[in-house]
Amino acid sequence: MKKHFYALLIGCWGLALGLTTTGRAQESLPANLVLAGMAPERAERISGYVRDKMEELHSPGLAVGVVEGSTLVLAGYFGWADLEAKKPVDETTLFRIGSISKTFTAIGLMQQWEQGRFQLDDDINRYLPQPLIFPPHPETQPVTFRHLLTHTSGGGEFLAYQQVLMKGQGVTVAGEDYLPLEHYLDLGLKTKIDPGVKWAYCNYGFAFLGLALEQISGEPFHRYQQKHVFAPLGMALSFFHHDQAVLAQTATGYKFREGRYQVDSPKMIGITPAGNLFTSLNDMALYVIALLNGGADPTGRIIQPETLAMMTATQYTLDERQAGWGLGFQVYGNNLWGFRVIGHAGSIPFGFTAQMLLVPEDRVGVLVFSNSETYSPGVIGWGVLKLVLDIREEPLPEVEPDRAAWPKLCGYYGPEHREFKTSTRLYMSNIGTFRVAEQGDHLVLISTWQGKKKAKVLHQLSADDPYFYWIEDEKSELPRWVAFQKGESGKIYLVPGGVNEYLRLGPGRTLKARLMKGPGRVLARVNPF
Repeated sequence: MKKHFYALLIGCWGLALGLTTTGRAQESLPANLVLAGMAPERAERISGYVRDKMEELHSPGLAVGVVEGSTLVLAGYFGWADLEAKKPVDETTLFRIGSISKTFTAIGLMQQWEQGRFQLDDDINRYLPQPLIFPPHPETQPVTFRHLLTHTSGGGEFLAYQQVLMKGQGVTVAGEDYLPLEHYLDLGLKTKIDPGVKWAYCNYGFAFLGLALEQISGEPFHRYQQKHVFAPLGMALSFFHHDQAVLAQTATGYKFREGRYQVDSPKMIGITPAGNLFTSLNDMALYVIALLNGGADPTGRIIQPETLAMMTATQYTLDERQAGWGLGFQVYGNNLWGFRVIGHAGSIPFGFTAQMLLVPEDRVGVLVFSNSETYSPGVIGWGVLKLVLDIREEPLPEVEPDRAAWPKLCGYYGPEHREFKTSTRLYMSNIGTFRVAEQGDHLVLISTWQGKKKAKVLHQLSADDPYFYWIEDEKSELPRWVAFQKGESGKIYLVPGGVNEYLRLGPGRTLKARLMKGPGRVLARVNPF
């Protein structure tokens, strides 16, 4: 049966020092399964899948959780929290979960919205200590809370051009010295793209939301989260700011280079609302239980059911058949194998990656945390979810493709809005592009990000629609689609994933794109938080 793939990339990275690629090595991998209602044979299938993928994807340690209803029915601790000390992952191990932190920022902010302290379409500058966000037409199109929560503010990877030359973009923390959040944002966000025009993943957007939360609530962000989110849910091992005690419980982060593991020296980010959360699997299970049960776990409530439903509904997408964004949450799909799946992924470029997947209507959740830059949680999380939901993938429909449509679809595609600060992430202007071409009897999609060619066969899914295709990818667990759309001016756009669009390029930009493939390998290495 063909495997499917669908995901917005946040990174791709993972097994253990001293272990070989033999089944015997996998048997020596420490593993502890704690079950609370899951049948042992079902848990063993999940455990076997996780072990196989850990080896394949180079993941030294993993924590895997499955929540059903109001119970963590499976807590799995695999591999090593510290390879050199041979310290296994266990229930006390803390992981850094990167951008999953943004969902906490959104929850905290929406608690204040429930109290009537602001409106989603208010100009956020009114709630900052001083105006810090400068769109091109602020009088008529200011940046609002809704824009920042859906990554449509016009901002992107950088606040200002000079950050390209600043170590850690100027937001890393020295020791335990977390400066006030405003300090890391004092350059201000100056955009050349009106809000609402383009989706672009923006860490700084959530830092501004955290700063607004501080101003509205009168409490420092990390203390607000401790008091109003962690404490009500009973999350005793979750921290936005670290100290030596937190570090002592945190897994060692690794990167896999030249066939071996190297310790990734820990660095903290001062824009904590964007991705600096340290937490344990058991703590995060309490959070997932609350998200699956209308905003409350057995200990307390953090958000009202109606508010949570709004946050996890699609607020922005270019194609309803694909992915979208809610308010702080990604909507992976409203019909993936018949299920609606939401959540968030996370990556810290200092040795940690994570995945949180939720099926709200069925009250099922999956958590996967890793202490390596290999993005194994993204693959393993979806694989485990499919096992939990007992997915039986159906063969593709037999459709004779409409080859007459192919000539107008073929060509190079790149960002229409080429503002560097906005378009840097994943596809830098004229460096990372897509190419659509005919190869034999197939239409193919070729990603040239970082100069690499990865041709994927496109399968037309309906005889009535020659502009919507499934992307063949045997290495993934998840469906992925691409749509072609025609703009009002007659321009052709490629929409892979649902939230971003790429313009079919004219001769001049096509030539630039082809010339930049090689330099792109060097220039486009942007690592997300």
